[in-house]
Amino acid sequence: MAGLTQWVQGGFSVSGNNNVGYALPQQEPAGNTILIGVQSSTANAGFTIDDGSSGSNTWTEVYNVTLGGQRFGLYRCKLSVAVDYVNAVFDDAGTAYGSMWVACFWGLANTQNGANNNTGSGTGFNAGAITLSTPSLVFAFASNTSTENAEVDSLAVGASGGELIGANIQEGLVMSFVVTSSNVTPAFVTTGALNWACLAVALAVDDGEGTAPDAGASRIIGVQHNQFRSTGAGANPYAMQFPTRGNCFALTSISAIGTGNPTIASISDGQSNTWAFGSENADGTHAPFAGVANAWYADLGASPDVDMTLSITWDNAPDTSFGTCVVLYDMQNYSFDTASNGTGSQGSSGNLTVGGLTAAGAGILINVLGINQNLRFAIERRSGRLGRHERLRQWLCAPDLWFGRQQGHHLHVSEQHRRRRRLHLGVDRLHRTSACGHLAAPLPVDG
Repeated sequence: MAGLTQWVQGGFSVSGNNNVGYALPQQEPAGNTILIGVQSSTANAGFTIDDGSSGSNTWTEVYNVTLGGQRFGLYRCKLSVAVDYVNAVFDDAGTAYGSMWVACFWGLANTQNGANNNTGSGTGFNAGAITLSTPSLVFAFASNTSTENAEVDSLAVGASGGELIGANIQEGLVMSFVVTSSNVTPAFVTTGALNWACLAVALAVDDGEGTAPDAGASRIIGVQHNQFRSTGAGANPYAMQFPTRGNCFALTSISAIGTGNPTIASISDGQSNTWAFGSENADGTHAPFAGVANAWYADLGASPDVDMTLSITWDNAPDTSFGTCVVLYDMQNYSFDTASNGTGSQGSSGNLTVGGLTAAGAGILINVLGINQNLRFAIERRSGRLGRHERLRQWLCAPDLWFGRQQGHHLHVSEQHRRRRRLHLGVDRLHRTSACGHLAAPLPVDG
């Protein structure tokens, strides 16, 4: 009865730019529904949603409201045409930082059965009561409104039930859903004494609508962007939270140059999965190329948990005065080909080449690129051939998307191939001066 297809969540520094967004891990088909939450640190900012459909899809604004001195938007769309990405245009280019929550669902009618929003503080907060009498999917998201990068120890759903979609304890970002016919007050519980804003919407369930994911297919289910630079950044080991539903996972990270080269020594999780380094140097070591970029994975057969916790042990923990960005991937039915990897490094402007990769089979490539704060990437949609790579359906980052010096710059490219299911990890490093960005890109490859 209705369900989640894919999701993306993360925070970012807008740095005066007013376009932010995410490419979806896979193309979301017509008939499915996308729900988007947006936050701006500027209270007078509004939002416009763009999905590249040239108006074929109609986005309904559920809320555009000021909560806790910040601006929040909640939008929904039952797709008339398939989309590869979603982009939020901030009406106020003076926004300093913001966040975005994207969740895609099948089995929903284009009927809103209720909505509410609320503010709270402390260890429990909610979106307010929603009265229901028919089966509905209730989506809720929340953000701390105390400060950017306000960390908490944990996030969980409250007495309303349901399950977490994303849970970023580094920035205080969370979202959930529950399917119910009963009155509900979407709620979360946490630690600490932060202030929170929470919004929710209920949509009618219709099992005949949309397309459910293929349980046997290879796909990326969720992507969670995390960045940290507050006091907890110096912790070792470092705790994270990552809701998972798949059977294999990946983690990539990039840290600011000059922070002591924070390399990851090991990763463990609450499900006792085995994590391994994804791209080794020629001598068999896994020193991540001057300590800046890391790529790790839990291979096919890993156990998921929507409340999963992670513990990262560093060889040299990140400096608290700079930024470290971590991107987590929840995936299904991929095995990892770590023999197919490459590295590259340069200290001047120009193209960065990591060398060729010989893939053992069709799959996707995860690529990690560290960039300097003064280097902009404007990556646009295109198609073509890259050696033995199959034609890309999408090479996309939100137009002129630029993240701030302590945060990440992420690119996600869709198109899954289901012949031989392997995931290829590669790590690039572009060394400039003292700061960094993070470009983590799944790309399709041919065997």
